[in-house]
Amino acid sequence: MNLRCSSKPSSDSERPFKFDANLDDEVDREAFLKVYEPGRGRALANRLGFRGKGCVAAANALMNYACNKRAAVMCRKRGAINTAVQYETICDRIYKEDIQPAIECW
Repeated sequence: MNLRCSSKPSSDSERPFKFDANLDDEVDREAFLKVYEPGRGRALANRLGFRGKGCVAAANALMNYACNKRAAVMCRKRGAINTAVQYETICDRIYKEDIQPAIECW
């Protein structure tokens, strides 16, 4: 999953960000969550090195996606398939409504 800010940088210090972790992969997702959870908002965007307009929303979307994906996987492991499907549906919505538009805008 690659993700970029929705605005062009205004200076060298405000560069577009690139996010290459695969949050669908358990190892990548857990490493991301271990380092960045429970971060949210501007603090999370700054820790990820994201700059520019739309970066806070993009950082929050990544965190929301990772948390919901982890919940879906845990539900499947417990056999709670209906609940897992609900979490997967949330992940799909986050990706389609929040993450994918940020990728396309850049």
